[in-house]
Order: sequence, then structure tokens, then C-alpha cells
Amino acid sequence: MTICEATECVFEYPNGWIDDTGYQYDAGEVNVVAGPFATRATWTRKVDEALEKFRLSVAGYELVERRQIDIPVPSAEIVVLRVGGTTDVFELSIFWPIGDVVWVFRSRGPQSVEVFCREAAQRFLQTYEPVREQGES
Repeated sequence: MTICEATECVFEYPNGWIDDTGYQYDAGEVNVVAGPFATRATWTRKVDEALEKFRLSVAGYELVERRQIDIPVPSAEIVVLRVGGTTDVFELSIFWPIGDVVWVFRSRGPQSVEVFCREAAQRFLQTYEPVREQGES
């Protein structure tokens, strides 16, 4: 087992720039990304809009699960979806706040690797450790 530690350096950039730092990991057909998603004020709307767009425009789309969870932190949310047909995707996303930004952990792949996507997400939830306090950005 390899422990992945995501750390960042410190430097300044002009006001108004957006930090899109992210981390990506792959194992066979399973792809995992983690990084900032949106501000606390906008993230729910962005997720709602994306899910509605999928529902209306993607054949074979199914929202499997969407609920609040208490890990990795209180007020986190899990969203699980499948897309059938030629698209053939299983995707599990966990959204959680760090300061004023909501981050996302997303594992995805073909539906045939759903169990491995779920295992990756479970491992994330079991091993998550914040590197700064909740109120810090």
C-alpha cells in the first residue's frame, strides 16, 4: 500500500486568480481525481445544474445516490451515478468543504470496475486527514 500525501508550496498570485490545483491517480480503468470544485456559496448549484444536464441530455443516465455524509467532515455529500449504453460510466463523487472552498474526490471508470471505484472512495474516507483546520482557506 502506498500512502499518497498531497502537499502544496506557498507563493503569491494576483487577486482574482482561481486555484485549480488538482491531483489525479489511475489504476487500470479506474481514474481518481481530487481537487477544488467550487466555493461554498456556489457548489450545490453547480452540482444540481450538472446532474440536471446529464438527466436531460445523456442517454442511459441514472442517479444512483445523493446524500449527506459525516465523513470526511460534517456536511460532506456523496453523489453516485451511472451512464449506460456506449458511454458506460460509473462515477462516485464526494464533496467536502475546506475553508471557503468545496473539494471533490471523484472515482470513475466503466461500470465493470464499479467495485474498485467504490473501494478507492472507501479508502479515501477511511484515511482522510486534514492538513489544516476547517476554517482555514
